[in-house]
Amino acid sequence: CLLCGGFTLSRERVCSYCENQLLQRKSQKLKNYSVVSGLKVRRVWEWNSTNDNLLRRLVYSLKNGRAPRALYKWLAIQMVGSCLPGSFKQQQNIVVVPSPPGRLGQKDHAFYLAEAVSELLDCKLRPCLVRHFLEVEQKHLGREKRLTRQMNFIGDDRRRRGSWVIFVDDIVTTGGTAVAAQKSLKNPEKFEVWTLATRSFLRVSSDTAITHHAVF
Repeated sequence: CLLCGGFTLSRERVCSYCENQLLQRKSQKLKNYSVVSGLKVRRVWEWNSTNDNLLRRLVYSLKNGRAPRALYKWLAIQMVGSCLPGSFKQQQNIVVVPSPPGRLGQKDHAFYLAEAVSELLDCKLRPCLVRHFLEVEQKHLGREKRLTRQMNFIGDDRRRRGSWVIFVDDIVTTGGTAVAAQKSLKNPEKFEVWTLATRSFLRVSSDTAITHHAVF
């Protein structure tokens, strides 16, 4: 098991005990969102002291590249089940945008999660955000610097007119990445943030800023 190290035969590589723990700790449907930096963020879990170790191991398994595609599909099922609003109509023009990777052309955990979500919703996947440079890892940035990051948009914004843009990220803390993405996409009329978990605390801070580019 990627989370506890126990034996498992599941394709997701998560044992039944850890799977049940994750399911039991999901946010209730009516309380599955929070407002972060002015954006409504829909989540599967609320990261707190009771599930800190469990979610920490889950995110680590995604970021270190060990997670199988079956786990992304399982997580996408949980995300769609928790985040999909009741007003959803399958014929809506939905575009799923993953959080930008660390390197140009890279397909990271956010991409595979967004890909799995787009497949479940049968909609377009647009990996249009590119990180321009990163002097310091995001986890070492303080709240102020996260919120003042910038993204430059490159492309034709007419592709997003009338679209419902779903920005997918693994964790949302300050909402800085989501805010920058919204601005770089020229503030789509319908913009939502879907995440595995929201987390309201930071451990360290820094004075180094980050710039991103968005491309279609």
